[in-house]
Amino acid sequence: MSTQKFSKISIVIGVLLIALMITTAAILVHIIDRTHDGVAEISKTKVAGPDGKFTNAWTSQYELAVFTIDKSKNDGPSCYAADHKITPAEWDRLDGEKSLREMKLKRCDFGSEQLKRLERIHVKRMHFIEISVDEKLMKSISKIEGLSELQFFDCDFSPHVLAPLVTSSVSYLGIRHCFILPGDKALDKSDFQPLKDMPRLQGLELEETRFVPASLMELEHTNIRSLNCRNCNLTDAEMNYLARIPSLNQLIILRNSRITCEGLRTLLKAKQIEHILVDWKGMHCSFSEADEQRFNRSG
Repeated sequence: MSTQKFSKISIVIGVLLIALMITTAAILVHIIDRTHDGVAEISKTKVAGPDGKFTNAWTSQYELAVFTIDKSKNDGPSCYAADHKITPAEWDRLDGEKSLREMKLKRCDFGSEQLKRLERIHVKRMHFIEISVDEKLMKSISKIEGLSELQFFDCDFSPHVLAPLVTSSVSYLGIRHCFILPGDKALDKSDFQPLKDMPRLQGLELEETRFVPASLMELEHTNIRSLNCRNCNLTDAEMNYLARIPSLNQLIILRNSRITCEGLRTLLKAKQIEHILVDWKGMHCSFSEADEQRFNRSG
């Protein structure tokens, strides 16, 4: 092969490599932007936490580490762990913390020994991310002393897995983008039934979680004051169920495009619901000024 031909081939290969690098960089930037946009979008959703105030329902997942105990906050230490089976030595460290503020676990494994140690910790808030949750794990969670806030994000549930929580001290329950195994099934009436036997439960979040619409009937017998059903494909029929929840004060139904003016009027008849976050301005509904003030109020 001549030197001239070799040079031309080298130039072509070089150009192709540069083009590939530029394309790869553009894709990475897009992915990062989408990820940050997703976290920012989640952070916009606010629900009433255990203290009765509107608070961010979910925080950034980037803070998760293999295992760390963060003592930088004034209101108590926090534990973060990801892709990890917590060791006996690490559990011993947790046992020494009698006032954990929160614990976030992402894709962590739980054997029988881990479940026993989990029951012994003292923590106010627990977040489970991308974890398969069965009855054994939920029973251990229900025995945690001082647990007031419990959140699940992108988790797979066994059927009827919420039942053990009836003996827990949980007052705020978050279920985001979760499904029932096998087959990524929607939560049904039987999955919601235990909630009526949780007298301390005041806040419930079901954002982006699939459930059988009629299962919302079970909430009529609960004490929940705040409910987040953002992006749950709700219709006007479900507004009838929500309007009958006697203690409901704050409701989020953003991104449910099948709700019409009729459904919103049903909610407005429920005078106990003072704060309703909903995409209503583009619906061309006719409401009184007093009714409009109940929409998109943050409490």
